[in-house]
Amino acid sequence: MSTSYNFADAQQLLIKPFERLKFVILFILITALSQVAAYFVESQPAFDLLWEQSQLQYGVVIGLIRGTLTGAAQWFILRKYISDWKWILVVATMTTFGSCIRTALNMWQESLFFSGSGFTTQIILIYLVTILMGIGTPLIYGWLQWYVLRPYIINARWWIFIPLIAGLANIFLSVLAGLLYYMEFSPDVWLQFNRAIIHPTLLPATQAIGFCLLKKKSLSEQSLLHSLLALATDIADYWDVKKIEKILYSSIKQRWKTNLSTSIGKLKYLVGVNRNGSMIIYEPINPVSSDNVDQTPLPELASDSSCVTWEDEHLTGFAKFKVVFIPPGILQIYSWRGIPLLWLGVAVYGGIIGISMLSLLVL
Repeated sequence: MSTSYNFADAQQLLIKPFERLKFVILFILITALSQVAAYFVESQPAFDLLWEQSQLQYGVVIGLIRGTLTGAAQWFILRKYISDWKWILVVATMTTFGSCIRTALNMWQESLFFSGSGFTTQIILIYLVTILMGIGTPLIYGWLQWYVLRPYIINARWWIFIPLIAGLANIFLSVLAGLLYYMEFSPDVWLQFNRAIIHPTLLPATQAIGFCLLKKKSLSEQSLLHSLLALATDIADYWDVKKIEKILYSSIKQRWKTNLSTSIGKLKYLVGVNRNGSMIIYEPINPVSSDNVDQTPLPELASDSSCVTWEDEHLTGFAKFKVVFIPPGILQIYSWRGIPLLWLGVAVYGGIIGISMLSLLVL
């Protein structure tokens, strides 16, 4: 699969292409774990008493617990990229607000039901308010999150619509699966399942994919953007790059005989390899790596053509990697191509749907 790809642009991404898979999995997983922790807290007898005393207070407390745990868990992953703790505050506030609104609407609807007034204008009003809150709350949520992200990223107002998109996807999947399993499962079973699996995972999944699209304002390795290797044409085919990565890893491991001193720290390099592996070019990412490059196999691997004056026409069709030497003898190679974001998105949402269908069959 060949798609447009540019290393210079990839450097500016908040989540580097080679970090996408790890980030998305961790973000979804830790959000799910925070929901499990919140459920464990909510199941304590004290909350049953609170529900009996005041449903509205129950909604406030539950929303605050869920939001705080979720926000803190997500920020634990995000702090590597975004240091602002206000992400926790936004998630906690909006989760509490949403919980209060849902509780109030449920109380209103229950009071009308028990009053026996039937289908009245108040019922219509409840549904209208529910629809407005269903649209307005996600937009406010998205705007507040964008406000927290704004100092770190470039032109990403589209983030405001991320929670709304996740909500619409939730409705779509719920209706779709409900239609598929209407004849086999009762509405109560499907509702419990939707709350347990689809609702808690769609928003963090959509957010995680969205983070992979964000571009940061400041670059710690900006000098690479102007190097000949960084500006050389990229090999965009994912599978070709993976093959070259295996060859590069094997070549370095065969030639790396001397352990590094632990006092040196990590040595990081941008390494470019052409399609047939006949040309290998490397550039240190930081001064420490430049000073200690002779302790790595890279000079030996580099071809003679990489040691002369480079010309743009010589540097075409390169697979580019971040090669890290960790003392005493650990080697890590990351392809800057990474997993195509479209593939990752399809896999994530497909996984959610697959787990949902499997869970219903198990039930």
